[in-house]
Amino acid sequence: MADDAKNQDKAKVDFKDFAQCLSLEELALEECHLVVNKRKDGERGSLDINFSVDGVLDDDENPTKYYANCKGVFKALTKSDETYFDLTVVYTASYACKEVFNWPKEQIEYFSNRNVIIHAWPYIREIVDQMTRRANVGRVLLPLIPMPVKKQSKSSDN
Repeated sequence: MADDAKNQDKAKVDFKDFAQCLSLEELALEECHLVVNKRKDGERGSLDINFSVDGVLDDDENPTKYYANCKGVFKALTKSDETYFDLTVVYTASYACKEVFNWPKEQIEYFSNRNVIIHAWPYIREIVDQMTRRANVGRVLLPLIPMPVKKQSKSSDN
């Protein structure tokens, strides 16, 4: 039990070191794609939101750059589970590595899942608002900061 706590503390220190060695250089919109399907007037449903981040160092042995793609997929479903609209937004973040080190994969994933989303969030939030408002599909307003989303399984008794 004490070893688990030590390992968690070490991971936090390692993450802090890794995060301090990177500086954001560029954040670019790579993809924004909206598909709208017909629905019955006034029919409402649910909004499914999924995020993924894929990052890579430019060189495993001697990294000077870190690139991460932050992808958000927003899918509105009708009550009958038909897709009403599907919006995909992808931003690429480029970071400069101030210090060259052979970083463990866990630290890189930890950084990607926390920091990259925080850096891209204001821009994702803005483009989702603009695209849904302009397409007249019902304005989607995301929270000011990303909130953890818990996946809920659909029960068969609905």
